[in-house]
Amino acid sequence: MTDIVGLDLGTTAVRAVAVDPAGPRLTAYEERPVAEGQDPREILRALAAQKRFPRQRVWASLSSREALARDLTVPFTSPEQIQKTVRFSAEEVITEEVESYLLEHEIIE
Repeated sequence: MTDIVGLDLGTTAVRAVAVDPAGPRLTAYEERPVAEGQDPREILRALAAQKRFPRQRVWASLSSREALARDLTVPFTSPEQIQKTVRFSAEEVITEEVESYLLEHEIIE
């Protein structure tokens, strides 16, 4: 089975761990500082280039200042209607342009 990769995308460092789920056993670890003004995606690309961390099963951790979660109950099941509702809900709490954010949703029945 492929290792599970955990990413901690912090403001001062990016940390990556790979864990063998059969063990569980740590198979790889890396921590890289984030320089002021540096795009953390550069660090993620560098880590991916090393090929020490599989890309199939990755879990990420973000600070609560960088992520927002909301529970919404809607009376419809149309994916288009749900997406519009998620966007509308986000516009109520995000003060900047919503287009610069990644909006995801998960249907829980």
